[in-house]
Amino acid sequence: MEINIENKIFLISYENKSLPLKKISKKNDLNQIQFYFNLKGEMDLLFNENYSIKLEENKCLILYNSKKALNLNAKLHNNSKIISFIISLKEMHNLLSNQDIHIPTIINIKEKYYEEIIISDSILFVLNQIMNSNGNMNTQKLFIKAKIYETFSLLFQSNESKNSEKCPFILNNDTINKIKEAKNILVKDISKTPTLNELSQELDISLKKLKTGFKEIYGHSVYQYALNNKLEFAKNLLIKGKNNVNEVSLMLGYSTSSHFIAAFKKKYGVTPSSFVKNS
Repeated sequence: MEINIENKIFLISYENKSLPLKKISKKNDLNQIQFYFNLKGEMDLLFNENYSIKLEENKCLILYNSKKALNLNAKLHNNSKIISFIISLKEMHNLLSNQDIHIPTIINIKEKYYEEIIISDSILFVLNQIMNSNGNMNTQKLFIKAKIYETFSLLFQSNESKNSEKCPFILNNDTINKIKEAKNILVKDISKTPTLNELSQELDISLKKLKTGFKEIYGHSVYQYALNNKLEFAKNLLIKGKNNVNEVSLMLGYSTSSHFIAAFKKKYGVTPSSFVKNS
């Protein structure tokens, strides 16, 4: 469902009740602020061949880029429901600048904005009212417009943009390449995981860009990615049966096998020995 409320304010809703994966796409204009609210399930937002953002249930994603139209290309997982507001920056100014609402950075943005926040219960209630609205088109538009205003009021009153970061798809190619190289370093030597400071210095990239960019591209922190890679490697070694638990632990660079056993059990729910017995 897509409704043009007025003055370049669009309401879009998507639902996938039965398909394993539903692909959706929409062309958007420059200078539009996009709000995506995930009411149920999971949604992967795709921006180009390098980046995707997984929007989890009860999360809201706010996007803006004055230099690039952010066209929607997304994958909606089974049993998922999404509602989206798309509004021009000019209309956002008109809508909110004269209201008695604390407006964070978004009202004064000049180039780029990205924020992911948790949907509060009060906002969720309003969004479900929108999804369940009916009646003739004119009265429905009036109702939805009021509810969009209410959503913005609740959204900006409760959020100070505490965790606002640059969106990954606007990182420059040099930064992208350095983050990819960081990943290559992590998987090259399974027995020695460099520290964040060592990676930062070796690749000549700031810690903030490294941590933020790595998580956005690969979905995990640097540490978690390295740990997952180690444990996956260990699991494959144990399946092959050529090395015992102590040998695998040493190959991964653990000082004691107990640390390896604890990490393995935390990830897979069983100890390495139990895993081998049941393989």
